[in-house]
Amino acid sequence: MRELDVIAAIVCVALAAFQICLQVSLTSSLLADGMAVSGQVDVCFV
Repeated sequence: MRELDVIAAIVCVALAAFQICLQVSLTSSLLADGMAVSGQVDVCFV
């Protein structure tokens, strides 16, 4: 029974790390998208 607790804790930490990486990736993608849109707006109004 003790082994299952250790495995569950490891899996929980791995899933938390995956979620953090996913959130960082999505945030950076959103920021890059925002900069691209603002760059297009600048080109249109020049």
